[in-house]
Amino acid sequence: MKPSLPTEATPTQPARKPSWIMRGTFLLGGGLWLLYPVAPQVVGLMQGEPMRWAYLWAWLPMWLFVGLAWGIYQQLQAAEKPADTPDAS
Repeated sequence: MKPSLPTEATPTQPARKPSWIMRGTFLLGGGLWLLYPVAPQVVGLMQGEPMRWAYLWAWLPMWLFVGLAWGIYQQLQAAEKPADTPDAS
């Protein structure tokens, strides 16, 4: 069976970028969580201290919420920007 090539009847659509909300929540919030509560725990673990799992899980929702708030802010900023002006960043 031959692979079918796209025709005019089956238009291809470009891949959609993830929203600012998703980027903020998982990339910024998750990154901050890895940086602030997880990294010191790993360093302490390498120095022989016990891992404090409750500490890690307690901070996860807070950092994800920070990322969510930043993502919502960026999404609103992008919505207010006119579409025909070039991006300043």
